[in-house]
Amino acid sequence: MLTCRFRHLPTPNAGTSYELDAISAAVLGGASLFGARGSIVGTFLGVLLVNMLATGIDLINIDPHMQQVIEGALLIAIVWMDQWRKRRLQSV
Repeated sequence: MLTCRFRHLPTPNAGTSYELDAISAAVLGGASLFGARGSIVGTFLGVLLVNMLATGIDLINIDPHMQQVIEGALLIAIVWMDQWRKRRLQSV
């Protein structure tokens, strides 16, 4: 809605490809994809980190499609670490 407001013209594609950003920010902020865990503060920090990553990638002129690949790899790494940590805690 904010994107449409700033552009002054709603388009059907507004917000396309923001799904990965939203999921990455929530998971990076501490929410688990496999359970109801997380906090508002953590999600806010995740949003800041994802936006800083996107801004940094833009500043060094990396292709926008590669930005999604990097963000997806980060998401996979975070989910893997979450599962590894969970298994390690269960075995102790």
